Amino acid sequence: KFTDVGGTVLATVEQGPRGIDYATELESLRSQGSQLLYITLGANAVEAIVKELKAMAWQPQILVREGVLAQLLARDPRPRSQIDGILGTDVYTDDLPVTPAGRNYRSLEREVGESLDTYSVLGYESMLVLAAAMNRCAGQALDRRCVAASVRNTRDLQGVVGPIAIDDNGHALRPVVVNTIQKGRLVYLVRVN
Repeated sequence: KFTDVGGTVLATVEQGPRGIDYATELESLRSQGSQLLYITLGANAVEAIVKELKAMAWQPQILVREGVLAQLLARDPRPRSQIDGILGTDVYTDDLPVTPAGRNYRSLEREVGESLDTYSVLGYESMLVLAAAMNRCAGQALDRRCVAASVRNTRDLQGVVGPIAIDDNGHALRPVVVNTIQKGRLVYLVRVN
């Protein structure tokens, strides 16, 4: 998708059995003129890479895979300047425009008295998918086969931030939300349908 919109991928770094020498690889990427690092590894690796970038005094833009920002914040929610500005795809953030199902979800936040997170949104939407699938099986044999087939027949179910569909392979198709971290908090930037 990045190249489809005119981006150029300068290099791809594969993680081998011995891991990655971050210092060497990052220096190579800097010498090639990289301006954006898309990191598909988990939170531990992101923290190690950010530490190495700081030691190098290099500040490229960083984009991480879905859920990593939430993992970073769950470890230590206090403001940490070293992770401020990192971009990440996710499914939710508190200031995101939401659907009617999302407004119901936010009412749960008020009842609980604290901000819910990405993980609870996924749980809530999973419950919506399962309840809709079970309702479609009403009047039939409400068994595992019917519910599984019905889940994979999910089309345009309104989730928290937009429609959810489940393809025949069981993969969820839903809007992608791009967030950033600012002062130790997830901040919504854009939703891509």
